[in-house]
Amino acid sequence: MAKNKNEPVKEEKAAPVLLKEAAFSFEALKEHSKELFGVKPEILEGALFYIKDQPITKTEAKKQIDAFLSKEV
Repeated sequence: MAKNKNEPVKEEKAAPVLLKEAAFSFEALKEHSKELFGVKPEILEGALFYIKDQPITKTEAKKQIDAFLSKEV
């Protein structure tokens, strides 16, 4: 608080809050693959083949799907 009327009041700014994105199981993402990513469950299985055992965010899953679909056969 200011000592006198002419002294400006210093306001403390709160640190920005970083929200952590929720992680989902492979099975949960597979169940809703069409709605979430616009791909069949089989595509999701191929894209996330090596990381099925660990929870993954929707953003990371989308990156993996895009990388999988862009691979040459």
